[in-house]
Amino acid sequence: MQNPSIALGSVPDNLICYVAGKWNISQTTATEARLTLAALQSCLRPSQEPAGEVTGALPDITGNLSVETFQRLGPLAVGLTPSVLLANADGQTLRRVLPLLSATGGWSPAQASVIIKKVIQNGYQINKASSILILGKLAPGLPVNVLEKLDNKDTLLLAADQNFTESMEQAPLPVKYKFVQRILQSVTGSTFLNIPDKLADQIPLSRLASPQININEINQKKWTAAQASVFFQAVLKSTQQYSRLSSTVLQGFSCGAANFLNNSQFASLAKAMRDKRIRLEDSQLSCMTKRLSGQITPSDFEEYPAEVLFYMGPEKFSNTVNCQKYFHLVGQANVDLLPRVSSKRQSLLESAKA
Repeated sequence: MQNPSIALGSVPDNLICYVAGKWNISQTTATEARLTLAALQSCLRPSQEPAGEVTGALPDITGNLSVETFQRLGPLAVGLTPSVLLANADGQTLRRVLPLLSATGGWSPAQASVIIKKVIQNGYQINKASSILILGKLAPGLPVNVLEKLDNKDTLLLAADQNFTESMEQAPLPVKYKFVQRILQSVTGSTFLNIPDKLADQIPLSRLASPQININEINQKKWTAAQASVFFQAVLKSTQQYSRLSSTVLQGFSCGAANFLNNSQFASLAKAMRDKRIRLEDSQLSCMTKRLSGQITPSDFEEYPAEVLFYMGPEKFSNTVNCQKYFHLVGQANVDLLPRVSSKRQSLLESAKA
């Protein structure tokens, strides 16, 4: 847009979607902004969350936000900043438009937190699963103390509600952690069964050590490398079908956990990690190379993680064809694992030039 200070009212409706967020909104009057809302809303497809460039076209609000204002804004209300909501929206109004706000996607946790705190201050009781589910897309703004006070039955009802758990994925870490903690406190038996798949990374390490693992329970869940390392040996003792394991489980690999595998099993595990494109750390690759030494041949080394070749070196693949194949695969590996000043990286570079 050549002239960002152009009057908003002079922009044709069919161009609004292309220039939204690019003009100097401080030059826009409240009247012009109201007249333009319908045009901005036309930029949104049904069920689409407002894009940043559209919500960014909203003017700064200086007056109180009324029910009518929220109804007129519709999904564009997510463009109201936390400070605007804090200063210009009262709890009574927010309670009246709660069905509209809860159905609107795109709220940041900070925005949702302001809205929820204001409706609580206005007398809205959030002490049951039913009253929390009414919050819909605002769930990421739940205060931690609300989750702390829920009884076990309500906690498990929330854990079983897919819409709620999807919203909780966007919540701040303390809120996600508290929710998972309350689920764990509400059940006996399996640690994994009632935890939503994408919130499993909030399970404390101390709850993951188990001599027996149900592969089906853990395979769909999202884990950190530290978590996966806790139960990795139990996983290996539960199955030899390593290709079935998810990438977040395989990232827990360590030679210590796999030390009971025979050479053939270990090679199959390494190949599974290659197929799932697992990003391995220096210590994992170094020990893997030692276990695979003598097993990898020029005919099959493309079946193993390419980074293993860093630690093997090109010396054992001395003929021209094998050497070219070696450096072709090394070129596909994550060379950033080797510091720029490392002797190994410099040696590989010199060998490739030779």
